[in-house]
Amino acid sequence: MSGWDGNKSGNTGARFGDSEGVAKPTDPRLAGVVAAWADLPEAVRAGIVAMVAASASGKPGE
Repeated sequence: MSGWDGNKSGNTGARFGDSEGVAKPTDPRLAGVVAAWADLPEAVRAGIVAMVAASASGKPGE
């Protein structure tokens, strides 16, 4: 065995399918978004991602 596990990203957190070690949102509003994410229409998910990206790009140092 080569020892390579296919992890190209360098991330060492939880593997796909693992639930241990996965951070849970502490804000109940964010937890609601996370819980509903899979059922949201793609257009709504894209809108949320765009809003987060737009607000993050306005932060100093980015």
